[in-house]
Amino acid sequence: MKTRGIALALLFVLILAALGQFFYFFGDLPSRVATRYDAYGQPELTLHKAAFAAFYLGIIVFFSVYGIVARYYAHKLPDRYLKIIPSHAHWLAPENRPATVAWVSGALVWVAVLTLALFAATFTLIMLSNTGQPVSSMSTTLGFLNTIYLTALFLLVMGFRKRFHLKQ
Repeated sequence: MKTRGIALALLFVLILAALGQFFYFFGDLPSRVATRYDAYGQPELTLHKAAFAAFYLGIIVFFSVYGIVARYYAHKLPDRYLKIIPSHAHWLAPENRPATVAWVSGALVWVAVLTLALFAATFTLIMLSNTGQPVSSMSTTLGFLNTIYLTALFLLVMGFRKRFHLKQ
């Protein structure tokens, strides 16, 4: 995948942005952070501030490690983990394997970027709503963000299908 470097750069920018966002809002968060609201806008689920912080920082660390490992260690994966690729005998042949693994690792980094971006946007909305800042319609915004996320994953899967399709 030719955009692997762009994806890795975006991942680092997202990591820094998510950490900056967390430290910017953390001091203003109440001791109980509302993370889910009912249809009337009333808090339905709350977490202690420390649990909320641990959860968000855990997500940032997980997807950071996932993206970096996917980028730099995918070439060490045994072929048995790559047999999901259509016509894997062709694509994992010694002459094709480096390009195949590069494409797969790039796609996995993009999954990390997309997922971390979705979480960062979701947590932004949660932190805004808990610090008294106006959030017009959280459910509509989250629905829109999920639609963008799923559409991007769909396009990635279609790219996977196109990349590894052999003409008969």
